[in-house]
Amino acid sequence: MAIYIKSCESISPQNTFDTEDFLSEIIPLEKDYYSCLLPVYKDYISPKLLRRMSIIVRNGVAASNVCLAKARVENPDAIILGTGLGCVTDTAKFLNQLIVDNEQLLNPTAFIQSTHNTVSGKIALLLSCHNYNMTYSQKSTSFESALIDAQLKFWNNEAKNILVGGIDEINDQSYNLISKTPCAKNVVQGEGASFFLLSNDKEEEGAVRLTGVETVNNSDININGILKKYDLKVDDIDLIIGGDNSENDNNYKSIKEIFTNSIYLRYKNIIGEYDTASAFGMWLGAKILETKTIPKELVLKDLGKKDIKNILVYNNKSNIHSIILLSI
Repeated sequence: MAIYIKSCESISPQNTFDTEDFLSEIIPLEKDYYSCLLPVYKDYISPKLLRRMSIIVRNGVAASNVCLAKARVENPDAIILGTGLGCVTDTAKFLNQLIVDNEQLLNPTAFIQSTHNTVSGKIALLLSCHNYNMTYSQKSTSFESALIDAQLKFWNNEAKNILVGGIDEINDQSYNLISKTPCAKNVVQGEGASFFLLSNDKEEEGAVRLTGVETVNNSDININGILKKYDLKVDDIDLIIGGDNSENDNNYKSIKEIFTNSIYLRYKNIIGEYDTASAFGMWLGAKILETKTIPKELVLKDLGKKDIKNILVYNNKSNIHSIILLSI
């Protein structure tokens, strides 16, 4: 069964949210980590509701609202999100309160809002959506797990329209902790919220199709075998969107050697690294197919191809590989 992207929206450290502009100008890194370019929330969320929402919840609600509006869908058949660390700001508030108040008379609000499914729950409450609601927290494959769940819903004829998103946040406290880990060495951290309205209804010609999603937890990955599952070959892939943290990231050396005839882009140099960064990669691929435009600032290898039909979004973090295939 074919699955199509009816709309997509992303709040990121770049000017990507609710705009016709497609990365024509890149905003440089101004501090130790990338922070989202925050929208004027009152334009998308009732001001009386904003006071009780943390930044990550505001981002999720705003991005999902615009995504649904663009797809002309009021109430999706399912809401499925992926997040690696969830609401870290509210988690930190609760833990700090434990120390300050000596574990006495704690306010439960921060704890209630710190759970990983806070964002998906808030979206459902505001939409009065009583349908399937799930949040996956599977490290660097959190977003891919959400996509796979959505695929299963479509294949089992349990949904026609599904809202899928990948969302994570960072603040000074979480940055200080992450920066001490070995995997964060020479890596700029970031955050973002990317949402997609997936449908089994094509509606219009040229619609972007989610061809496949694969995750592999192994040191090696059989690219040819994965492509064969979708009746594709290496030469069919016109463009690779890699999760390189630098121009010479060794984790992506093998993928570049395999796809010698494909254009190669990277994107984490403009949004940073986080567990659901691949959701931004998928947003980038969908926009490239939709607008038939490739942001020049992201190109590592350009072969001059103008007709882009198949895109492979590849992420490799600690030998946990993920592949998202997009077609038109």
